[in-house]
Amino acid sequence: MNRALALNTLLAITLSATAALAQGQKASAITAEQVEHLLKTAPRAYNTHLTAGKFYQDKGIVGQAQDEFRQAIACKGASPEAYKYLAQLLLKSSDRAEAEKVAKEGVKLFPNDYGMLLTAGYILHNQSKLAEALQMYEAAARVNPNNGEIYVALADVSSAMNQPQKALQYINKAIALSHSKPSDLLCYEQAKVLVMLGRFEEAKKPLAENFSRDPLNFKNNKLYLTVLNSQKLAREALKVQLCIMVPANKKQMDLAKADIKEMLMTMKEPDAVSAISNAEAAIKDIKLKGRLHFALGDIYDRMNKPEQAIAHYQSGLRFDPTLARGYLRLGEDLETYKKDLPAALKNYEKAYSLDKNDPEIQLHLQRLKARGK
Repeated sequence: MNRALALNTLLAITLSATAALAQGQKASAITAEQVEHLLKTAPRAYNTHLTAGKFYQDKGIVGQAQDEFRQAIACKGASPEAYKYLAQLLLKSSDRAEAEKVAKEGVKLFPNDYGMLLTAGYILHNQSKLAEALQMYEAAARVNPNNGEIYVALADVSSAMNQPQKALQYINKAIALSHSKPSDLLCYEQAKVLVMLGRFEEAKKPLAENFSRDPLNFKNNKLYLTVLNSQKLAREALKVQLCIMVPANKKQMDLAKADIKEMLMTMKEPDAVSAISNAEAAIKDIKLKGRLHFALGDIYDRMNKPEQAIAHYQSGLRFDPTLARGYLRLGEDLETYKKDLPAALKNYEKAYSLDKNDPEIQLHLQRLKARGK
């Protein structure tokens, strides 16, 4: 199993263990002046430092939050909450050894606290101490056997230990305990284990359900793409690959464009058109629809298919008429391939009106104006 994906999954699970605490923190939000007053009037009270720690954590002042939580756990009457908050913040700041120490101290003091056991398990899992993490999760399951999230955690660590059959049993338990439709996380974990077992056809359904709810989820889409490619479902795979590309940064987009170019070169045109149409329909954000077509215009240009490139640039500009370089690329194709100089000039002028500082736009506009003289 991909370790980074496992840790992302467990982070979501562990954070949910303190979700109620976070909600309580927001509900009882206080001001900096009130925190200062508490620290002056009750400097030795556990609740003072717990409240101050939550305040600084909410403000993103991690170091000060950690200091307050450290003082909180040193106070008489400390509860598990301070240990959980401190351990998670220490892990976030890469103080893994201290995070483990705090978590284990918390478990020793509160061996029957579900969230404490779950937090300790996550921290141990993060350090690849899988057997110890498993023990913590199993203890948490004994404390709260009807909470589905613990079985997702158990599945995740079992996957990391290369025990997919055991992981699937835990996933099925989590699904059985779901009071409503399984969450996206649970669907993803189910599919991941099924892929490990080579059961690609079964894995396709939960991944497709996740895609229908969130077509831009990178983690789900990468696994979904693997499944679709394994079954040679090229049209569906292209749709998913397009949705991977659309929100990507430049480096990831360049990689995705290369993959899409290869897919398009081996696909029948009607299938490609269908996949692109379905991807556009799945993407809800109008500007991202534009980005989809701008990227496809570039891909078709690289394939020396200017007719398709022009059509996609025009589609992109209908969705997002504010992108200067969209007009630039359209103008280039109109000039070079269509030999339609007036239309090209019109697009260069539009590009320039949107971005007067782009040197490439300036160059094309000036050069074409000079040709017309």
